[in-house]
Amino acid sequence: MQHDPYLPISLNLKDRACLVLGGGPIALAKLRPLVEAGSTVLLAAHNPIKEIADLLDNNKVIQASLPFGSRDFEGILLAIDSGEEPAHSQSLRSLAKTNNILLNTVDQPEFCDYFTPAVVRRGPLKIAFSTGGAAPALARNLRQKLERLLPHRLGELVESARKWRPEVQRRLSPTAQKEFWNRLFADTSLQNICDEGTHIDDCIEHLISSQSTSVEAKGKVWLVGAGSGNADTITLQALKLLEAADVVLHDALLDPTLLEYARRDARLIAVGKRCGKASTTQTFINKSLANFAEQGHRVVRLKCGDPFIFGRGGEELKYLQARQVPVEVVAGVTTAAQAAAEELVPLTYRGKARRITFMTGATSKSLPEDRPQWKALLDGGTVAIYMARLGLQENMDSMIEAGLAPDMPAMLVAGLGSSERVSIKATISTLAIQSANVPNHLPTLVLVGDALAECASQNEFAPCPAESSSLRQWA
Repeated sequence: MQHDPYLPISLNLKDRACLVLGGGPIALAKLRPLVEAGSTVLLAAHNPIKEIADLLDNNKVIQASLPFGSRDFEGILLAIDSGEEPAHSQSLRSLAKTNNILLNTVDQPEFCDYFTPAVVRRGPLKIAFSTGGAAPALARNLRQKLERLLPHRLGELVESARKWRPEVQRRLSPTAQKEFWNRLFADTSLQNICDEGTHIDDCIEHLISSQSTSVEAKGKVWLVGAGSGNADTITLQALKLLEAADVVLHDALLDPTLLEYARRDARLIAVGKRCGKASTTQTFINKSLANFAEQGHRVVRLKCGDPFIFGRGGEELKYLQARQVPVEVVAGVTTAAQAAAEELVPLTYRGKARRITFMTGATSKSLPEDRPQWKALLDGGTVAIYMARLGLQENMDSMIEAGLAPDMPAMLVAGLGSSERVSIKATISTLAIQSANVPNHLPTLVLVGDALAECASQNEFAPCPAESSSLRQWA
């Protein structure tokens, strides 16, 4: 990667002299931030547009002479060339270099000593995006996205924080101060505090009082569905909670990219369960969630898919309720929905399927073995089988034995969201044979039902001979 010589800094321009060359709309866009910053702005232009002329008339901008003279540059900190007076650009570059003045030339990065970033402003809070002149449009797009995300009253909150800081230091211990500021600016409370009609000072006073009077601040647990597949499937609500968490207990099959959104000082604990491999016990997970919350931490239990669809979220919720630990559940995109979307196969379809059954291929040892009523489930329905490798052949055979057509569409998706992802579209009579070479370590889902083939291309779910058992993969 090429060395970047540009240092991001914020300059105090109050009463400092800055020069702008040009009198058109580009110059106007560059003038306004300088005027707002309290700079003494000199404008060099022959025929400035009306908006700039108004600034000159109101003495907010001072007219400079053209052509330039060497004395025109005395005391100037930085200069901007809008490109609207091209006959004088070379002179400006030469004199700026001679007088050690920082120069920005619009759309000509080779003649720039500095770049003006795209800025999001919320009072004293300023967030700047710069690409070093390489892609200004990207910086603008990022600014626009952040503008939509940040509350408009965030600047008021920052000003209030400045005002209340001495009071916080007086009333709270150093440890309590850190917790107070974390709580004040946590995503889970930030939007509420910045809502219109909310008295920010009252919220801060209440937060200080609750922090100073609580002997043991009780934390909270969020059971969060991370979605299925890659990190893009997590919901915005779940992502905000992950970013604010003190402790994250996460599944082993999660996209590692997700964990990069956690705070650097957050504690990350892997509590994965893998069939046939050493796994973290559910008892350990339950106790850890409660213990961390009772120590005052914000705890996120980050799960693949949805917490309440084969995610053991119900057991965790029941345990936390018994210990009177505050808990919320955040839904996630379950594997069946994500796989169907990626493969363009509907799970319901008018006249074909009006219900969906979620089930597992494995049966808990604590329950008696059951034999699904396949005919009842699949007549006018779709079945999604999670952890489907165990007993796949037996399940497909029993569907046919139950009277279902051997050519009923069936699809297997293994390793959803990973680089090893495998997808096989077949029928209940051929799926087990065609999937024989799928790696055993990949988590596997099977979908069965007539609705799957409604939007498929011709012969996509057609039966294949046993000898043609090569995998069909969709990356």
